[in-house]
Amino acid sequence: MSLKVLLALPIREGNNFQVSPDLGLLYLGTALASNGFEVTLLDCPKEGFTFSDFRTFLRDNHFDVVGLRCFSRDHNYVHHHLKIARQVKPNCLTLVGGPHPSALAEFVLASMPALDFAWRSEAEEGLPKLLNLFSEYGRQIPETQLPGIPGLVWRSSQEKHIQANPPSLGVDLDAWGMPRWELLQPETYPGFIWDDYFPVYTTRGCPYPCTYCNAPNLSGRKLRHRNIEGLVQELQFLKNRYGTRRFSIIDDEFTLHRKFAVPFCEALIDAGLDLKWDCPNGVRI
Repeated sequence: MSLKVLLALPIREGNNFQVSPDLGLLYLGTALASNGFEVTLLDCPKEGFTFSDFRTFLRDNHFDVVGLRCFSRDHNYVHHHLKIARQVKPNCLTLVGGPHPSALAEFVLASMPALDFAWRSEAEEGLPKLLNLFSEYGRQIPETQLPGIPGLVWRSSQEKHIQANPPSLGVDLDAWGMPRWELLQPETYPGFIWDDYFPVYTTRGCPYPCTYCNAPNLSGRKLRHRNIEGLVQELQFLKNRYGTRRFSIIDDEFTLHRKFAVPFCEALIDAGLDLKWDCPNGVRI
């Protein structure tokens, strides 16, 4: 029986955030589903969840693994989610990834007792390896098995400190095929994602050394590109399945390599999709 995995965006309070599909969860969920795991994505802000709702959701559904995506503003909320998960599902594996643990992995693991593992940078390569070990050993995974899992942050009982494995930042962005948008249920988002707008990644990585930005630590300095044919197929799918009329390329560096950006634009024209698009993170010209 395959493991049942919950990947969630935590509850947030206030009005200073947008409710929109999270591509980090989408890509990770796609990688896990492609490796045979049963994946559920939960957007707590979109669902309007309270912590009581989250507790009920865990009680009403069976999950072997509970993972949360964490920005720095989410630290205390994620901590509370994990305590609930440990109370309701005492034998589940708890995970946290995203920008906050990527920057402060040791702090996150040290300050959240209900957390089993944290993750630095990309998890598509390493997380399936960890879940296969969890399937075999439960939460008592032998420490000798952990150093080879890229990006994993874990408590070493032998060395009496928190161990952070080097991340792997060479993942093939097309390795798992087209993102499984059905996992996100985009039609359930407010305003059907703002006039049928969809966010799309075409690249990962950023070579610039800006001191205020953590992007190179999240996805590496090497710029990696998705396959143009696959991108056009994804946009065709979004138009046919969800009626999208517009998409946003939310890469850090879409226009950095002219030899990628120009052929993509030409392929988009040749496909005749008649979609409006923009680059909200800016362009590099």
